[in-house]
Amino acid sequence: MSIALNSEDRYFKEHPVYRNIDSRYVGTRSLTKRLTEVLEKNINRHLRSILKEVNEKGKECEDVIRSLGEPMPKEGKEKIYLIWKLLTEFTEQYKAAIKGKSKEHEEKVQKELKLSTGSIIKSMFEELYEEETS
Repeated sequence: MSIALNSEDRYFKEHPVYRNIDSRYVGTRSLTKRLTEVLEKNINRHLRSILKEVNEKGKECEDVIRSLGEPMPKEGKEKIYLIWKLLTEFTEQYKAAIKGKSKEHEEKVQKELKLSTGSIIKSMFEELYEEETS
C-alpha cells in the first residue's frame, strides 16, 4: 500500500465527521470503484448502438468501394493483361466509330427504327379507320 493511501485512510479514520462513515464510501479506492461501475454501466448501455452504427458505416464504405469497380492489379502479369484488355477495347470502339457503328450510333438507329415501325403501324390504323368510317 502506498504512503498516500495510508495517509488518506488515517485522515478518514481520525477526522471527527468522516470517522463515523463506513470506510467503503470514502477515499480514493471507493471513488475509483464507483466510477468504474458507472463507466461500465454506460458502456454496456450504449455499446449496442455504437456497434450498430459502426457496422452500418462499414457497409456504406464497402458499397462505395464496390462501386469503384475492380481494384488495380498488383502483379506484373495482371497489369499487362489489364493494359492489353483496355487497348483492345479502345481499338474496337475506335474502329466502330470510324465505320459509323459506335454504341451511340447503334442505339440511335434502333430508336429510329422503333419510331419508324410505330409510324407505319399508326398510319395503317388511320387508313383502316378512314375506310370503315367512310
